[in-house]
Amino acid sequence: MNIKTKLPKNYIPLTELEVCSNKIIGGGSLIGINDFAPLLIGKGEIPKVWLYTKIDQNNWAPLIINNESQHSKIKILTDITSREITIKTHDTIIIHGIMSNDNSCSIDQLDLRPIGLMFYGNVEQLTIGDSNLKGNTFNGISFMIGIDDEQANEKTGASTI
Repeated sequence: MNIKTKLPKNYIPLTELEVCSNKIIGGGSLIGINDFAPLLIGKGEIPKVWLYTKIDQNNWAPLIINNESQHSKIKILTDITSREITIKTHDTIIIHGIMSNDNSCSIDQLDLRPIGLMFYGNVEQLTIGDSNLKGNTFNGISFMIGIDDEQANEKTGASTI
């Protein structure tokens, strides 16, 4: 599937998204590769997640669409009472997030390495390749990290899913 820069119809951006101690204010996304966001986290009773993996240049395959797994090895656990979501493979938590209120979400665990992206972190910091981000605030941006295909090749690996 060739994905353009348009967003899913039912995606509603968050006012504030905290990812591994770094805040994105104003509706931006964590990652942009050639202006495509392979990970979207949006508003909902629980965080709403869209996640894609790159299959070749400019072609992406959906792994999660609006909190529904599109891959047999990805499991999604939700808890409406605590407003949290856990997305995992057999042995790795890919995303753990909690809605703090109707407009804010906190991602305290992230590991995109199983889908071929070198982005991972915990409540203390986010690691991208060999760089660490900790305690930063980004306001009014499209992407916290924007890279092109050449840079993406340095930040990606083979998907293990």
